Amino acid sequence: MRPTSATVIGLGVLAFLWATPAAAQDSMTVCAGPNGQLRKIEEGASCRRSETGPFTLQGGGGGEPAGPVNYAWTFEAAGSSAMPAACTNQLIVSVPVPADAPDGLLAVRGKHRVNISHQTSPGDSGYLVWSGSPITCGAADTERSHFEAPEFDLAAPRYEMTVFTQKTFPASGGDIVDLYLNSVMVSGANTPPGTMDTVGDDYVIVEFHVNPPAP
Repeated sequence: MRPTSATVIGLGVLAFLWATPAAAQDSMTVCAGPNGQLRKIEEGASCRRSETGPFTLQGGGGGEPAGPVNYAWTFEAAGSSAMPAACTNQLIVSVPVPADAPDGLLAVRGKHRVNISHQTSPGDSGYLVWSGSPITCGAADTERSHFEAPEFDLAAPRYEMTVFTQKTFPASGGDIVDLYLNSVMVSGANTPPGTMDTVGDDYVIVEFHVNPPAP
């Protein structure tokens, strides 16, 4: 992947991805376009060839932001790095909130490639979690994105999967917010010699939702 201290550079800023307050919906199914834009689709529908998904945006991990999307950033980071048993920072995303923005929430959503190296018959497992600190993995379990490999298979000594992450963070105009993607291998971290469990090839969308006015 990338040196864990490196800041990923945003590829673009998009305005008003959708104007419907997310809090008015329990969940929605979306596709992510090549430039980071999200397109809502009906449940069970397929994404276009140029899109990623579909995946569901829903409450949890702080809940969906209540205000409309006013700004959005996309980030990409190629390569991968190791996931040990201890809490480890995998990615830093630095988001500059426009100076004229009011108080609101940053909603971060990511797509990540996880490679698991099997050692024993139980499936290796772990989780990814977004945090405001590079060494914090002790968030509420609802904020963690768990993954698990299937049983050991001699024909497939490595198992690759896609893991989606999401979380919200408070922010105000003029803030530069560092968001840290951290990982923990709960089991299976002691891989055979010459192998390692890894995460990488990240695609991240960060949205800034303005807080709704007080009633």
